[in-house]
Amino acid sequence: MISITANIAEGFSRYHYKDRLRFYYDARGSLSEVQSELLDAQKVGLLTKELLEKAWIQTERVHLLLGGLIRKTDSLSKNT
Repeated sequence: MISITANIAEGFSRYHYKDRLRFYYDARGSLSEVQSELLDAQKVGLLTKELLEKAWIQTERVHLLLGGLIRKTDSLSKNT
């Protein structure tokens, strides 16, 4: 999960929008990794179904937020 926020922070510090986008896409990829790890944790008994569902809802919210950030940054990159 740390890589998600680290990629967002690094992307935000970039001067050019296209540079930012690369890191935001990496953050989205890291989020997919977290979702995969959640499924694995539930399969081996480290998470109950209820905890998995709660965590999954949170990852979906973050996915929507990242999608918005990516779309807006992409739009800005085309205007410069």
